[in-house]
Amino acid sequence: MNSIHREFSESVFSPSLWRFKKHFNWIFIAIILSLILATYSRIEDGLPAIPSIIGKFVLIAVLIGFVEELVFRGFVQGGAEQWNKKGAIVLASVSHAGYKALLFVFPVQHINNSSLELFGYTFLAGLVLGYTRYITGSLWPAILAHCFFDFWLYIEQSTAPWWVW
Repeated sequence: MNSIHREFSESVFSPSLWRFKKHFNWIFIAIILSLILATYSRIEDGLPAIPSIIGKFVLIAVLIGFVEELVFRGFVQGGAEQWNKKGAIVLASVSHAGYKALLFVFPVQHINNSSLELFGYTFLAGLVLGYTRYITGSLWPAILAHCFFDFWLYIEQSTAPWWVW
């Protein structure tokens, strides 16, 4: 990330990326899609669609989503945009999906989805988040959508899952 920042400092630190632009419809669309995906994931994991309590881990989960967006939509996508703007979306999506899938492969974990299925879902979500960054010129739609997804998915957990620490 340091080399990306040195070569292309506009990747994350451009003031325009941190402005809310007049694309509130994209923020709304991204958050609605996040709610749908998080609810689907909760049901797949055997959890109720609507959470009943707020656990202690939820703040950390939201911060993790924030940092992941900085890394993948900010540094990776932002750094690769100098070569190909649409290819940068794919690169950031593949990178994020690969990172997520590897979390559950090494060491092998028993999760409700296969690593390939997790990769696919994360890749598709990354394409949507990357496209919203590309269209709006702002990181906020992707950050808010990812944070909302993690909030809704992990809201009831009182401790961090194994992959956090």
